[in-house]
This record gives sequence, structure tokens and C-alpha cells, in this order.
Amino acid sequence: MKSFDRVFESCPGKTFFVYGAEPFQGAEFCDVLKLKAKDQGIAERLVFEVSTKECWHKISVELDSLSLFASKRLIEIYPEVRALKDGKETLDKILNRSNSDVLLLKVGHLDFKEKKSSWFSMLSNKCITLCFDQPTLNEMPEWISERFASYDKKVSREAAGLIAERTEGNLMSTAHEIEKLVLLIDSDSITLSKVVDSVLDGAQFSIYDYRDAFLKGDLRRSVKIITYLKNVGVEPLVVNWIIRKELRDLAQLLVRQADGESFSAIFKSLRIWGDRLDLLKTALRRGNVNSWFELLIESSKIGLTIKGASDGDPWEKLGLLTVRACSLCPN
Repeated sequence: MKSFDRVFESCPGKTFFVYGAEPFQGAEFCDVLKLKAKDQGIAERLVFEVSTKECWHKISVELDSLSLFASKRLIEIYPEVRALKDGKETLDKILNRSNSDVLLLKVGHLDFKEKKSSWFSMLSNKCITLCFDQPTLNEMPEWISERFASYDKKVSREAAGLIAERTEGNLMSTAHEIEKLVLLIDSDSITLSKVVDSVLDGAQFSIYDYRDAFLKGDLRRSVKIITYLKNVGVEPLVVNWIIRKELRDLAQLLVRQADGESFSAIFKSLRIWGDRLDLLKTALRRGNVNSWFELLIESSKIGLTIKGASDGDPWEKLGLLTVRACSLCPN
């Protein structure tokens, strides 16, 4: 990955200490390091798993004996965290060796106490140290953006948000989704509409057709399209995500307008223009701030149903939400 290339360019070295609770990124970095070592002519790999004090002694003996026959090797050590205390002396010896070996030492999650240990201080000071923890939900769009950038693609904030919600923060699933979209979307710019269209390539109705009918208050067309989307296998999460975005903007528009801002200024600050601006204006002629907030809350509850956190059929709930939104009384 190009993101890891930056690590090798900015931190040239031959000893790497990798830790963290999130397994996908750590494993991917290790794979990239192995390829880099191979490109540098390192054909021999030595892999050690460490669980006891005796394992460290065996590593020390084996490295000393083998160093007479190979000029450059990749040494991979995967210790259990509890065994690191006993291995400090051996690790210090390995780190101070004057040879061309590349060392990779990888562990999993480390708690606060372990990060204060003498062995952690030694490793973090003498090695290029990389921590891979699980990104938060708010950090996921940035991770997704960097991932697309490694393919020379630029993703919009809204598209990254939808991808993050669909994969629920699972980095392996997110990486696979990004790979799929890179293949499906023949463009350097990955927008929300392109991501959504990739789900419904060649379909009679799109999710945006549903959104437009929903905002216009066209109940008959809205129900027809949402039924079609369900029948062709569209994920309810995608439909709900699109609608929740519109409901959130409608509620925000009314709250800010009540605080004295003009609609034109609010639309500009939210970067709403074109056909979508006209559709939101049409929707604002129905209901009030309370009714749109109630629908926004209901959409959030549907999100929990989709994720299995509450009972019910998400499609049935989306249908009822559609009826409620299209049936709001005119102002």
C-alpha cells in the first residue's frame, strides 16, 4: 500500500515494532514489509513464535549460528505479551547486532501498564514503532479516504460516510468494499451518487428516484419505488442512510431558520444547490420542525433494526416512515 510506502520513505531502518488491537492493518503492514524485504534481495525468512523464556534462548542460539551463513535475513518474532519481560535481554542483543538483518517484532493489544514497561521503552526507542488501533466511527471516513488515495482515487465525505456505515467499522470488510468500488467505478472521483449507482447498475429505479419522490411527498410513487428497491435486493441500510441524510438537513434548516438565518444562507453553507435545493424547499412546505425531527429519530431507530439491535422488519419500518413523511400536512 502507498500509505505504508510513506512509512518506509520517512523512517528508513531495519527494525520494526508493531502492536495494536486492530489486526487487519498490522497484518497488512507485515505483508508489505515482507515484499519490501524480498525486493531488497532478502530471500531467507526466520519466523519465531515465543511463549516461554526458553524460546528466547533458542532464538539467540539459532540467530548466532545462522549468521555465519547468510548475509541478510528477515527475522520475524511473534511473542505473547507475557513473554516479553523475559525476552528483554535477548531483544537488546538482537537490536544491537551489527548486521544487515531486518527485524519485525509484532504483538497485539498492549494495556497502559505494558506501555510503561522497560521492554516497551527499549523497543519503542530502538525500533520504528507502529501502533494499529481500531479507528473510531468519526475516524473511519479519513481512513477510507486514505485507502482510496492509495489507488489514486479521491472519495467524497458523504461517500466515505456511507461506506463506513455499511461496513460498521470492520477494516477488512471496508478494504474489500473499496477494492470492489475501485473496479466498478471508472473515475478518479468517488462520489456518493456513484457509490449508490454501483449498487443499482442497470436498475429501473434508483435510490435517488425514491429520495426525490419522498421529498416531493409523492406517496404513490415513493411506495412503488421502495417496493421495487426491496425486490431487487438493495440493502435497507443504503436506503435509510440516504433518507436520514435528507431528514437531518431538513431539521437543521428549520432550526437555523428559527434562529434568524435566511434559507439562502443556510443552503449555501450546507452546499445544497440545483435540483436537490428545489426538492428540499418542496419538503419544507409540509410539516414543521417537530415532525421532521420525529422522522429523523425514527430513521435512527430503523438503523438499529438493520444492525440487529432492535426487533422488526426494516423494510416495513421504512415503508411506514415513507407514508408518514409523504402524509405530513402542508404548512
